Amino acid sequence: MTCSAQDFAADVAKDGIPAEEAVPLAGLFTEILDGRNAFLTNDLAQALDRKPTDFSAYAARAAATGVWNAPAGVLL
Repeated sequence: MTCSAQDFAADVAKDGIPAEEAVPLAGLFTEILDGRNAFLTNDLAQALDRKPTDFSAYAARAAATGVWNAPAGVLL
């Protein structure tokens, strides 16, 4: 499903987002979703001089350390 930037801005305005925020947000989404990011590059591998780690592997390793566990009595 697609909608125009104007339709998007009007829809989020119904949710209470002011026009001065909705219009730039709509423009941002227009640029992000215009297809320029529809392909992958190997730029990160070149910068790291190695194959990048899959995010799910990173997240599993980090979770196993307990770094994301909240201390007792703390609500996140």
